[in-house]
Amino acid sequence: MSETRKSPAHASGNASKGAVPETTLASALERGTTVTASPAAVPINRDIAPATVMADARAELPRVGGMFIAGLTLATFAAMMAFILPTAFSLSVALARIAPGQEQVLGGLASVGALGGMLTGPAFGIWSDRTRSRFGRRRPFLAGGAVVGLAGLVVLGMANSVGSLYMGWIVTVLGLNTVSLALTNIQADRLPQAQRGRVAGLTGFATMTAPVIGVGLAVGLVRNQFLLFVVPGMIAAVLVILLGLFMKDPDTRGKVLAPLSFASVGAKYVFNPRKHRAYAWNWLGRLVFFMGITGSTTFTTFFFAQRLNMPVQQVAGVMATISLLGIVGGVVGGLGSGFLSDKIKRRRIFILVGAVGFAAGSVILALADNMAGLGIGILVSNLGVGVFSAVDQAIVLDVLPERDTDAGRYTALMAFAQGIPNVIAPVVAAFVITIGAAGDAKNYTLLYFLTAVFALAGAVIIFARVKAVR
Repeated sequence: MSETRKSPAHASGNASKGAVPETTLASALERGTTVTASPAAVPINRDIAPATVMADARAELPRVGGMFIAGLTLATFAAMMAFILPTAFSLSVALARIAPGQEQVLGGLASVGALGGMLTGPAFGIWSDRTRSRFGRRRPFLAGGAVVGLAGLVVLGMANSVGSLYMGWIVTVLGLNTVSLALTNIQADRLPQAQRGRVAGLTGFATMTAPVIGVGLAVGLVRNQFLLFVVPGMIAAVLVILLGLFMKDPDTRGKVLAPLSFASVGAKYVFNPRKHRAYAWNWLGRLVFFMGITGSTTFTTFFFAQRLNMPVQQVAGVMATISLLGIVGGVVGGLGSGFLSDKIKRRRIFILVGAVGFAAGSVILALADNMAGLGIGILVSNLGVGVFSAVDQAIVLDVLPERDTDAGRYTALMAFAQGIPNVIAPVVAAFVITIGAAGDAKNYTLLYFLTAVFALAGAVIIFARVKAVR
């Protein structure tokens, strides 16, 4: 994971070394013009053709090496396995033991944890942007978040009541959400435009496959609640801290920063959508898309158990087997679209294709009542999510405002577009599955149909309105 290349963006961040202010960028933002995500960017008028951002050949960040990409991908995989596996499986298993028959508690856990992470995300992003330390501005948040996240997973592993589940999950989310934001900030700091699609494809694939492989790991740990939560957390802590140790993150102790007040920090929790139109439309499209996808994934374990007429505790092996098809879909969708979007310098068409694929898979799942149908649905939907996630992450980096000074803030605000659905969607979904339900059987058919509709709507917003990117 060691690397030798240095980023001019990092060097320019140190005012004590005589860095030249980014006057071109600042003046462009003051005028409200659209600016590409490049530290050497010059202003682009909104009226210029949409091809401008992707076709721009200006000097920008140097390419990163393969070891850095591998380390980033592995750290992302481990962090997401520890982060997503609880909502995808482990919390369901613990809840079935602690409070059997109370599936709705899972929606509350997901919402409360997401709300905590969402509210603290921008504050940690601002803090990271302004951190002055010999270890840089991102490394402390990688290590600190990993340790806090592991502590929360330890609490979950020892939980014997609904209250302790809430406590452990809130701490876990605060820690691992900080890691997730730091990993995104590192990409914003280091990646040139020509590598954003492929790296987003790799990290997107890691994110998608993490819970699948995590469920496979959980098969051998399902009888031991402590190990079920803590083993993935330990793997995450080791790989995330290793990335922090070996990556370049320049000393920032010499940075000169204006003081912040509580009022100015609060003001940074919002942004001007008219000033950053491409960023704002992409934010809205992501929010709508994830409103759909989050509602269904929260209840995947219970959904599989109902459709296959199996106890929740026995679903892990079946989910792991079926989800192998999802890995295939994730590989083809995430890696293929990421590399191809960089090569042909097009992004938005992949957003639409990915959403159509995910919607088709959701419809198949809504109607499936056997392993074959569930397997096909998972394959198709994961293919679509892979295409969407990889390319949309690249778009986020392409349209990120004020990259040199406020990258952490804007990546955290973009996380709101996924965090808000994480708060709202599980609660809404918990209500939806009761509509027309008979006895203990939940209405997952309606839930998956709604998932398809929201995914398509979100993709249409991005495709039609984020015209600063091809």
